[in-house]
Amino acid sequence: MILGSGGIQAINILCENLLRFGDFKYQFSGINLYNPGKGGITTNYDHIDDLYEIYPETSIRNISRGLIIKYLKKKFTLIRFIELVFQKRFKYRLIRRHIIDTIKEADYRFRILNKISEYEVVNVHYLSEWQSEIVPLIPENIWVVITPWGSDVMATAGPKTYALQYEAMQRANAITVTGPETEQIVLSKFGRNLKSKIHYTFIGLSENTVNSLRSEKERYLDIGNSLLKRFNKNASDYKYIIKLGYSAYETQNHIAILNEMSKLPGGILSNLLFIIPMTYGEFSEGYKEKVEQCLIEKTLNGIVLKDYLASEEAVSLSFISNIMFNLRDNDSFNNSMTESLIAGAVVFNGIWLPYKILKQKNVHYIDVYNINGMSVLFEEIISDFENHKEKSLMNAKILDGFISGKGNVENWEKALYKVQIHE
Repeated sequence: MILGSGGIQAINILCENLLRFGDFKYQFSGINLYNPGKGGITTNYDHIDDLYEIYPETSIRNISRGLIIKYLKKKFTLIRFIELVFQKRFKYRLIRRHIIDTIKEADYRFRILNKISEYEVVNVHYLSEWQSEIVPLIPENIWVVITPWGSDVMATAGPKTYALQYEAMQRANAITVTGPETEQIVLSKFGRNLKSKIHYTFIGLSENTVNSLRSEKERYLDIGNSLLKRFNKNASDYKYIIKLGYSAYETQNHIAILNEMSKLPGGILSNLLFIIPMTYGEFSEGYKEKVEQCLIEKTLNGIVLKDYLASEEAVSLSFISNIMFNLRDNDSFNNSMTESLIAGAVVFNGIWLPYKILKQKNVHYIDVYNINGMSVLFEEIISDFENHKEKSLMNAKILDGFISGKGNVENWEKALYKVQIHE
């Protein structure tokens, strides 16, 4: 069972790799994953047999009261009830509403738990508050694997979310991370006692995708060129095409980067085109428009992609651009950056991101220590650009050895080892 805030592409990749390279048989189901078709997405969860959507009841008439006692003891204590009664600002109607809402919330959690209980293993993707609250209530006979996605455990979450995540981590039987830096973040935040639960894994890319990235460059370039022409741009007009980030999150630092890059000499700026994908992710109201306005005010060549892109169009951005800026505040290991590395782009990664494992594997990319001043670094890199480009072209072969295929699946199966016990 795969629980929670997964994305279609990532979940499909993980399932496909396990089915193709795994030593064991798998049947996948999902609860409350992103819906096929939602937000313009048309790709289905190709490898998930059952996809359940569970929402809070709008009425308490059908609530199974026997299932919520344990949750209510944790969530709504007698002491808290007495506090509500004696606080003058609460009237009877508000107290009743609070109790009903609490019961509905508890029933929602336990209907999820009932479905989870039908499976041997549950893999929790992205440790949000609601998932963290469910994990400690999962029966002990079910193997729980937690897969943080980065911002869930690296961003400042506040004491409430931390407390819920801490309890979930203690309940987990296995925790997957992308490398030693992410491991240290987890151990430092949630306890060194979790060391034995840690497994290094990547969701990675499917073998078909890797092969396609390596062998169909011209086709992706054609797709990318067609995309640019919709914005009245031609790739041949620019020497450097930069893919800036990969989502609409403000933590991608779009505006700070554009402001810094505008300091470059005019002769360089005229040869730059920024492609800014903002087709998914949370964002403040008007943020995309602010990014567009920044391009105008700084007289920078660029396009902001705000509408849904088909899968091949999204991948084509990694080929049509020969540079990528991956300078998000926090991250675990995103596929957009991986695709750019495989496509041979010169990638600029923030030194604060947990990518030391790439250095250990001799993957070539540029370390950025600070967004402020990176225009100087950029000018230095493009003065020797062909050398960096040549080194970057070697990345595909290196990444193929541990991002996709059998080796990565072996690590996943160690995390999911309860499956082995029952085979």
